[in-house]
Amino acid sequence: MTSIADIQQELLRLRTRVSGPDAALVDLFLGALSRWRDDDATAEDLVEDLDRTLGHIWFSSNENHATVALMIARLRDTLSAIAGMTMNERLYVFDLTDRWDQASDAQRDVIYTKVLAKR
Repeated sequence: MTSIADIQQELLRLRTRVSGPDAALVDLFLGALSRWRDDDATAEDLVEDLDRTLGHIWFSSNENHATVALMIARLRDTLSAIAGMTMNERLYVFDLTDRWDQASDAQRDVIYTKVLAKR
């Protein structure tokens, strides 16, 4: 199962191998992951956003494009497996443990929704 942290690390590795416009495109995905941790969008919203972004851009090499597409597909697979996860597993996979630990009860309700869990 692929976590948000795994995807971020893979994107950072890709970022070190590319330059120019491709680096800026990788930064789009890194920024989306970073913003998602702090906003109220759900995990489904994140995957849709990443898919939509990939659908509107193209890397200079098919290999780079395919690499990012595979990362998103693995995240989509994780999302498909979410129903069988405990809340702690969801927090780990979606890299929200720190946010959870610092959250008030009202903020935790938002996180439950974010990771598609019921309280």
